[in-house]
Amino acid sequence: MKRHVRLLTVLLSIMMIVSMFAACGPKQPQQTSQSTLGTTADPKAVSGKIEFWMNPAGFQSDDLQQAWAQKAIDEFNKIYPNLKVNITMVPWADSSTKKQLVMSTGNNVPNAMYTFPEEMVVYAENDQLVALDDYFANDMGDLLGVPDSSFNGKMYIAPVLLATYGMVYNVDILNKVGWDKNKLPTTLAEFDAFLKQCKDNGGYQSYIQNNLYDNLSGASSILWSEDTDYITLDGKVEVGKDNQVFKTLYTHLKSWVDNGYTPMESVTSAGSSPSASGIAEFYDGKLASFYFSGIQIKDPKLQEATFEWVVGPALKYDDSSKSVGIDIIGGFMVPKGTENIDATVELLKIMTNTENGSAFAMGTGYMPTRKSAGNVFADIKGYDQLADIYAQYDEIKGVVHSVVSADFNPILQIRQKILLGKTSVEDGLEEMRELLEKDLAKVEGSK
Repeated sequence: MKRHVRLLTVLLSIMMIVSMFAACGPKQPQQTSQSTLGTTADPKAVSGKIEFWMNPAGFQSDDLQQAWAQKAIDEFNKIYPNLKVNITMVPWADSSTKKQLVMSTGNNVPNAMYTFPEEMVVYAENDQLVALDDYFANDMGDLLGVPDSSFNGKMYIAPVLLATYGMVYNVDILNKVGWDKNKLPTTLAEFDAFLKQCKDNGGYQSYIQNNLYDNLSGASSILWSEDTDYITLDGKVEVGKDNQVFKTLYTHLKSWVDNGYTPMESVTSAGSSPSASGIAEFYDGKLASFYFSGIQIKDPKLQEATFEWVVGPALKYDDSSKSVGIDIIGGFMVPKGTENIDATVELLKIMTNTENGSAFAMGTGYMPTRKSAGNVFADIKGYDQLADIYAQYDEIKGVVHSVVSADFNPILQIRQKILLGKTSVEDGLEEMRELLEKDLAKVEGSK
């Protein structure tokens, strides 16, 4: 669900505060209803309330999202007629801090909450979440994104969405500047040549959109390739002046701004969420290419654009590098110690089944997380191209180290200093390395 509005600057404090509470006292409220998985408990005898926290997911309105959820609730109530389900829509701006508060104090913890891998691991590591493997045992073969939904071999997220990313190109502009639409850039050097050709033949710019998605996916800017994790999942800081991939990338980024190939706002902190002006300019046919999330393909303005457009792959460092795509899982977690755990998970299974998961995908533009859903976007232009591209990647990434998520804004601030010429590429990369190593040490020391 709209990760671009989820600026996770509080994740570092979540990790430290939750760890502090774990050391000082109970990590969860007193359990008042034990799990009945595998027992013969009569669902009709279960009563009470399920409190469910959701975030705005990309539906055209909260009412449409509520309607989607209500259909699943109606199905659920045929099994559990005496359980009332209350959906609370939590704004993204308040989401992380609200979860941090309830999970660290154990007060007013909801039965289920929307989450994503980087956030989930914080609570799973502190043994605050219900493992969902046994509940979904019969569904595992059909689920997508299980590794990203898991921690230490246990699944803690019931996945509901799969986000994808790439580049979309204006074919009319490609024709004007003499670039073959069947030979779109695949490497950093090819993309650099493409940007130059567009600028030199009509002054066309591309919106690089160097934003939240790539950082949260563990890879650097638009380059999704090998050796581009700011911090690897096993705790190795890769960014720094000695990493040639990062040096090459940031040198290119600065040259793209200096040469006018891309607007400054697309590669600085102003580009930390999809820019309304950048999207509008692409839809109006003024940009040669635009860095996009898969949900934007479904936008009627793009579907009804008066120019031809095509989807291109994520870039890699050079021809010898692996091609790496990004998919990001979102779904629901169940805190331990809450009432009616079995019933809550049953609700999640209904919400994320093939039928309701496909409806969620159609309402938001995210990909479904069930193989059995097939291509729900078969009639929507562009998704077939995206599917073909993803089928050809050597590797798919989807999880980033949580310290990178927490330090997203500081990373962007350092990046802006590099692009404005206030620090050199090497010094800026070293500043990023020192920042991440310091905060990684804080988290490790708090465990």
